[in-house]
Amino acid sequence: MGVEILGGNVDVYIQDQTTEIIDLHLSKLVQSIDIVTNTSIDDRTITISSDAEPTNGNTICLKEGVAFYQGEIISHVANGDNWDITLDTPLDYAYTTAGGCSERSINLAVDGSVTPQIFTLSPTGLRAGTKWDITRILGSMLDGDAMDDAKFGGISALTNGVVFRKKDGTYKNIFNIKSNSDIAAHMYDITYADKAAAGTYGLRFRRSFGGQDKAGVVIRLETDNSDEFQVIIQDDLTGLTNFQLIAQGHIVED
Repeated sequence: MGVEILGGNVDVYIQDQTTEIIDLHLSKLVQSIDIVTNTSIDDRTITISSDAEPTNGNTICLKEGVAFYQGEIISHVANGDNWDITLDTPLDYAYTTAGGCSERSINLAVDGSVTPQIFTLSPTGLRAGTKWDITRILGSMLDGDAMDDAKFGGISALTNGVVFRKKDGTYKNIFNIKSNSDIAAHMYDITYADKAAAGTYGLRFRRSFGGQDKAGVVIRLETDNSDEFQVIIQDDLTGLTNFQLIAQGHIVED
């Protein structure tokens, strides 16, 4: 890549960053849980305490220091007053009883028509000064009914819509989507997937923030401000089979 300076050219080489990748589901809190016994790297079964019985299929979120983890609960059994939960993904950090922990849901196909349901992504709970830059979001929907631009997934267009926003002490709405055509207007690479035999219809989409050919900025989330990237469900989306959103980016190193 060449850059012209005062009539001359200077070669500039762009090097990718080497900071840790963020690739996490937006999720809604089900309940807080505590780690009962210190863990080891590669553990898939851990012992936790919680107010209610864990639910298979929900996601466990772990945070400690600058380490973070999401894994799906595939089974659980009682262990006295506690629970031994088996996860689909091995731990990549030896989380201790000091680590923050919660059980969460990643399926946005919920009823938010009476009480809005908020799904979030945040570095809150990690070491002070930790910063995340979110560069893009990826979404997918599954439905038993055919999809077109006038619908939301395979259900009727929404009344109130799904709001994407950032919270960092103040709130900043980014956009609101009520139909698949709204998704196409605000996102990028929206794709419909036809139903296979005995299968379901699908919809996939992507929205990138960083890059001069996109928004030109990233969404920065900081622990010190309890920042969150939020998605608010304001309608009944239970007619969808599944709706998931993933945020991608990287940890910031100053």
